[in-house]
Amino acid sequence: MATSQRTFESRYGRFKNGNELIQAKSNYNPNNALIKKLDLTQFIETVALKDKSVNSTNTLYREKVGLRRINGFKGKKNLEDCLESRLQNVLSYVGAEIGRTSVAYKKIKSYLNKLAPKYDKKVPNLPSLPAKSKSEQSYYALISYGRNVANIAEGLEDAYNPANPNITVAALLALSNQMETWTKEIMSAEMAWSKVVAERKELYDGKDGMNDRIRMIKDYLASFAGGKKSDDYKGFCRLISGR
Repeated sequence: MATSQRTFESRYGRFKNGNELIQAKSNYNPNNALIKKLDLTQFIETVALKDKSVNSTNTLYREKVGLRRINGFKGKKNLEDCLESRLQNVLSYVGAEIGRTSVAYKKIKSYLNKLAPKYDKKVPNLPSLPAKSKSEQSYYALISYGRNVANIAEGLEDAYNPANPNITVAALLALSNQMETWTKEIMSAEMAWSKVVAERKELYDGKDGMNDRIRMIKDYLASFAGGKKSDDYKGFCRLISGR
């Protein structure tokens, strides 16, 4: 069963159209609570709310991913004062003021050499939770190196006094901490998104969900005069299939 957002929206729309047809039929009065007119209307409202939750959690997840991305590594669409650029600025400053042969310079350079961001081609529809991706590992490393470089700079005391406000000790720590906050928010949003996606799939394909109700409605309509050849049955099937 396809699980894309567009597919769910299409299925919801077709089921809603089928329900509108049923609501207008005076001879539609089943005893089965799952397919009574009132219950179908309430079910559709429940599905609509769950679809809305999927969209809102999806949006939040993407927003946090986007914020971390543009503030993290260098890239055409990322900020010029991202954390990786700031660390390179610190390296340049230390090289000029302390010297390239200094322990501080060599240590900072070693951190930058280890940074190898791996960007996902796109944000997936269904996040994979169990293991950290290479992209996640790179962000964790960047955050750690950001704090380490800030500590190195702080240890230089009066020798470290850059004119660039983005590479002060306080600024480096602030951005590193913010990156960690975004990372935690991404994990939380990802879990929330996965949860509502699973709940929505249950409403569509689980027990007593949309698929089951469609089958029950078809069976009930097939009991009318003419069976599966009746206008009632064929009309509902046409709307459900999107024809």
